[in-house]
Amino acid sequence: MRNWFILLLIIFCVSPTFISAQSDDDFFMRDDTLADFEGITKYDAFCPILEGDSVRYCGKNPCTGWIKDYYPGTNQLIHQGSYQYGQVAAAFTNYFFSGKIERNFVKSANGEFYTFNVYDSLSNPITHVEYFRKEVIKRKDYYRGGVLELDEVFDKKKLFVETQKYYYPNGTLYSELILVDKKKNIYSYKVFYNSGELKSEGQKIRNPQINDYFFHGKWVFYDVNKKIIKQENYVKGLLVD
Repeated sequence: MRNWFILLLIIFCVSPTFISAQSDDDFFMRDDTLADFEGITKYDAFCPILEGDSVRYCGKNPCTGWIKDYYPGTNQLIHQGSYQYGQVAAAFTNYFFSGKIERNFVKSANGEFYTFNVYDSLSNPITHVEYFRKEVIKRKDYYRGGVLELDEVFDKKKLFVETQKYYYPNGTLYSELILVDKKKNIYSYKVFYNSGELKSEGQKIRNPQINDYFFHGKWVFYDVNKKIIKQENYVKGLLVD
């Protein structure tokens, strides 16, 4: 019995059919990203919404009120923010030495929504994140120069993605994932060539237990001249006839 189990496990792990269900364009290699951008991150540690758990002290007591920090030996702000019990309460802003904003964090008037932005030294956007309470509900990431790379929207509990779009560095849409059936966890999914032509289209189904997406139903693949290359059918990630 044990030998049969091991054999089935090996087949499942190496089966070409299973692998092909995940191989279309799920591993998009993006160039010219801002992954190497470090920025002024030390103040994030005092912001609970940004998963910071440190407490900032002013003297022997946790900082409270509006706090300002300056570049050493200058009157140029590097940081200012509203603190309560040593942590960011409502807002903070960091600055490059030029005076341009490096990042800012703002809490809404009703206390449920938060916005977080990061910029490069030329004021091009790097990241834009919106939170509902403590969960990310919208996110945008950018390539160098402010070209949109990722645009995704979550439900307010961040249980699932509602829409997700990736873009090539030239600004052309790379892929588009859109929720079409919330009850069945089914999404429409399209992939495009960097020239804009449709490359493949079909559906994906989300497995709530592992929060992953699998090819499902009929898939059609095209060449750059819009000619159909092949058609395939999947059931929850497995290629069938």
